[in-house]
Amino acid sequence: MAELERRKFKLHSETGRYRRRVQKAEEWIQEIFDRYENPCLNFSGGKDSLVLLHLVSQRCGYTEVDVYNFDNGVLEVPGNQGFVERSVQRLGGILYQRSSENVNSREMVTEEGHGYNGFWGWYRRLSKQHGWDVRLLGIRAAESRERRGRFDSSGRSPPINSGEEYVSAAPIHHFTTRDIWAYIVG
Repeated sequence: MAELERRKFKLHSETGRYRRRVQKAEEWIQEIFDRYENPCLNFSGGKDSLVLLHLVSQRCGYTEVDVYNFDNGVLEVPGNQGFVERSVQRLGGILYQRSSENVNSREMVTEEGHGYNGFWGWYRRLSKQHGWDVRLLGIRAAESRERRGRFDSSGRSPPINSGEEYVSAAPIHHFTTRDIWAYIVG
């Protein structure tokens, strides 16, 4: 990252608006952990889920949260699997990871499905096994219209969607791209 960009994000991290958004995310995380018994953080290894993992484990103290990562090999990001492992090890959490090496394994294709179905097949199995009652997602309203519509963006309550197969919560739903980078740089 260029020094000018870094400085811009650092300055943003010092604004009241940014600090209120971070505080609101922390409050929502606390409320979600108070409301649900066994949350699971879905972690892609991207910047948004990295910020969410840090907020959950380091700022809010939930270092034993279950973390689910599914690498279907489609994105083919070199080193992503290792980055995910190191991030969870450093920040805290219990990692459940399906790597792209297993994507076409006999077990996965016959028992869980291939591709996106494999994601849900393995998630369903683990969710039952571990009693996960809510998924924490590092998604933001600013990313797309579909993501904006999945959760209440009013800011009055934690963005929770129980109208899907699995209850989902998006505590950083209100963050902007600038907020994400300010959190990383700050």
